[in-house]
Amino acid sequence: MAVFEDRGPWPGAVVITPQGDRLMVGGRGGAVRVWDLDASLHGTPSVALGGHRDSVLAGAVSPDGAVVATGGMDQVVRLWNAATGASVATCEGLGGWVRSVGFSADGERVVGTDCGGTVAVWDRTGGRPLSSTWFGGTEQRIRHVPSDVSAGSWRIEAARHDWPAMRCGCGRGARHVPYSFATLVAARTEEEAEAVDLADDIETGSMLFEAAAPVASMIVAALREKDLSAPSRLAMLDLLLGLVTGESDSSEVALDRPFLEVECREAIRGSIPALKGELKREGVPGAADLVLEILESLDGNQGESAG
Repeated sequence: MAVFEDRGPWPGAVVITPQGDRLMVGGRGGAVRVWDLDASLHGTPSVALGGHRDSVLAGAVSPDGAVVATGGMDQVVRLWNAATGASVATCEGLGGWVRSVGFSADGERVVGTDCGGTVAVWDRTGGRPLSSTWFGGTEQRIRHVPSDVSAGSWRIEAARHDWPAMRCGCGRGARHVPYSFATLVAARTEEEAEAVDLADDIETGSMLFEAAAPVASMIVAALREKDLSAPSRLAMLDLLLGLVTGESDSSEVALDRPFLEVECREAIRGSIPALKGELKREGVPGAADLVLEILESLDGNQGESAG
């Protein structure tokens, strides 16, 4: 029996090759290291793989031991030459955190699953997508807008976006966001509005994810709906304030989206008159203060002039 000790980041995936000669460990920060078990479990890894932009949560080795597959919070599966550490392919198409990866019995296909219930298959040599199936139930992307919906409706804005392809802080991907938003729109009590977990999906601890800007646009559209309840309206304004004053999560920065808060501000800048109209709305205690803070984030003098 041997005890493996390492001072590196916490392990999110630990895999031993079918031949039992190498140990692969992937973890926080995207680090993936491979040790030669025939040599030593200690010291410098024989191969260090770099390329993931966020924590590694899953790993697998092909039946012949030649290729390593890794996946994690950056929503891609990466293939590596197990001996040299050279990148073989990048497999894309999942919308949430990759929680498991594997190879077919012949080793020619790679399979990955994400937290949102999507299973994708790629070829091993070039990462070409072969199939993708979602097992999450009813498709949660708003594809059609009823003819009686007003031009300013949030549903029209929601229909513009490919939600399954977006990143979300919950790890499932953003496929569910339009329906979570619809639940918030339909909320009639404070308890119902608070029960919607949308804030933790697109904004966590003031850290923003890719779906934030589209939701900002949906919020200002939904605020125009006359039958929106006071609890729902207040929850949306509170969420919008978090979107325009937050900042990109480190994972988004790594994916070249460093200014999501700016994207959110630009998404609602054309709705400043509608936001000012919220200042005159009665029956929503606390809404005016939120609106003023939102306007101030758009323009240093905007909130002052709105008074």
